[in-house]
Amino acid sequence: MKTLIICLVILLAIIILLILAFLIIGHLMFKLSFSRKDPAKEEQNRTVNDPDIKILEDLDFVKEHDKDFKEVFIKAYDGINLAAKTLTSKNKSHKYVIFFHGYRGNIINEFSLSGHTFYDKNYNLIFVEERGNWNSGSNYFTMGPKESLDAISWINYLVNKDSDSEILVFGHSMGAHIVLLTLKYNLPKNVKCVIGDCGYNSLHDQIVHTAKDMLKLPCAKLMVWIGETYAHLFHKMHFNETVSDSVKNNMLPVCLIHGTNDHFVPFYNEDIIYKSFNKDCYVEKHVFEGAAHCCSEAKDLARFHQIITTFADKYIQ
Repeated sequence: MKTLIICLVILLAIIILLILAFLIIGHLMFKLSFSRKDPAKEEQNRTVNDPDIKILEDLDFVKEHDKDFKEVFIKAYDGINLAAKTLTSKNKSHKYVIFFHGYRGNIINEFSLSGHTFYDKNYNLIFVEERGNWNSGSNYFTMGPKESLDAISWINYLVNKDSDSEILVFGHSMGAHIVLLTLKYNLPKNVKCVIGDCGYNSLHDQIVHTAKDMLKLPCAKLMVWIGETYAHLFHKMHFNETVSDSVKNNMLPVCLIHGTNDHFVPFYNEDIIYKSFNKDCYVEKHVFEGAAHCCSEAKDLARFHQIITTFADKYIQ
């Protein structure tokens, strides 16, 4: 009997230690991946991890319109405040671009060149600050699932503001994943087309890739499983949503862009997503040879802007 009690105590101690290890590792993985941080420091970290990343910025355009940017707040489906910076077109216009930034991105700087191009074509610009970033609420973000619902909120905000609005939705990286996930919803007819630049298909696969191939974490798949399970239990997050499932019934025109030298979001994601669309859906696929993550614009500025403006002009007058 005494031996049995000792064995039970040892077993209980092991279980408690495993639970504690799960909670500690899960919390650290969640904090590393999804918690609010200083975006400027994250931008520096991305550049250090991949020296090929050279995102072009039009800081003169940003500075010139510094006083023209207006901050807008709306409520998300779960009650948090969502923020965006808006820039009204030079002449009254019903044309809009909603921009969604990448992982902890600097939304205005990240899209300053493309924003300038669309502004010159008399578009109204909306630079969304995604949940858990900048002035939007929440201490964490979800890299797609909740943000896709937030995107619907921004679209509805524009439609309510301007019933004649014609909307292009444009995302980089995580932002591309977000906007492509929205295609599973019944979007208002005001949304005319979507552009996704270097988006990932599966959030789970992207996290595994980052942990295993970029951060070189030991036991990467186990660590990711712990982190995802923790996030699911304590933050109601899920990781089984994919763009390939979300776009199967979509009929909105879509433009996909990706660089072949993308180490953050591997280039093969573009092909997976492209092949998932309905055969009757109009989808453009553009490849930039040698371009790093979010650097197709930097690789060939003229070609990139020709692609996005020609595509938008087909559907927004």
